[in-house]
Amino acid sequence: MLKNNPLLPIILFFWWTASCNTAEDSVHVIPSQVIENEHIIVYENENLETGTVIHFEKDQLFEENDSLQIGYIGDIAVTDDNRLFLYDGHPSAVAIYQFGSNGDYIRQIGREGRGPGEYLSGSHLNIGNNNLLVYDRTLHRHLVYSIETGEHLQTVQIDLANMESEGPITDLRLGGYLKLNNELFLLSLVRAQRYYEDEPGTTRYFITDSEFRELSLEIFRLNRRLENFGEWQGMRIMSFFPFQARSLLSVSESGRIFTAVTDEFFIRELNHKGETIGGFYYSLPRIPVTREDARNSTNEMTRDIAENVELPDYWPVLDRMLADDEDRLWIKIETDESESQKWYVTEGNGEFVGAFSWPQESSIRLVKNGFLYAVENNDDSGVTQLTRFRVNV
Repeated sequence: MLKNNPLLPIILFFWWTASCNTAEDSVHVIPSQVIENEHIIVYENENLETGTVIHFEKDQLFEENDSLQIGYIGDIAVTDDNRLFLYDGHPSAVAIYQFGSNGDYIRQIGREGRGPGEYLSGSHLNIGNNNLLVYDRTLHRHLVYSIETGEHLQTVQIDLANMESEGPITDLRLGGYLKLNNELFLLSLVRAQRYYEDEPGTTRYFITDSEFRELSLEIFRLNRRLENFGEWQGMRIMSFFPFQARSLLSVSESGRIFTAVTDEFFIRELNHKGETIGGFYYSLPRIPVTREDARNSTNEMTRDIAENVELPDYWPVLDRMLADDEDRLWIKIETDESESQKWYVTEGNGEFVGAFSWPQESSIRLVKNGFLYAVENNDDSGVTQLTRFRVNV
């Protein structure tokens, strides 16, 4: 086992240079929606430059063995006693696997298929009432399995046509759900962008119970990523650009809802009615967007789109946002560095906890029970694996 090997702690250092060559040095104007909202705390940037560093120590691998091969690591879920569930989304072998807290493989949960207890995807995994909850995006199913035995307990078909809604939901398609608590879920319905529209589509959020039969009124909506359309060799094509703003959403285990738009370090907390009840703002240096940035984000097919796309003034500030089981936020910052990721950790009210740098090739998936879980490549074998790190704040 990895944890039995003598390993030195991995200390990942963080730094932030406010006066980097490509960032704006002038004082940033605080957006009016921040100033006008009495629930938003505006923090001084000096709070993020205190030098506090979060340390990590490799603790455990969850990997292939003689009886198990993992093709693609999708979503994961972890119990309070550190048992782990992993969705393998490889097209040749869709499966959900259960591991013990020591990394030992225990069992496969359900199997691929369309029958009772079967699935074609495991897009979202959650833990609720000591059960594993699985959302099958392909079949629009909510499945429940026993954590103790792996037994299939329930399948609920999520069908918008059969839902009782307090408001109109026509022209919307099912997106997915996030668990608010053991009884309530935040269900997303998508209104896609049309090719002739210049405004992005939207994701609209509703409250529903575990039977997925009744919907609340829409409580809030977020813009989806803007689709940019053009033509190539007589065909209509579409392209995304990394410098265009997009929405972020994270729900903590206690059901707190946090939202943001990547163009500002401005995070709001919403209640279950969609009302802003808290939030915070930091003004970070920002990097201007150039036409060359657009060209570098395209290929031969989408070059004409890059030449005509409307450019924002700056690159986004935020890239990702995760809420852990202590209601802390783990926030990845956009930078112009290619070798490492930059992360801040704050309390739910924005108070600064610490910061760190993380390898670019490693993807952080979850933080729970004092551990961070990341998908990374094994340097020796080249196989993608899930690694658990102990967090020392």
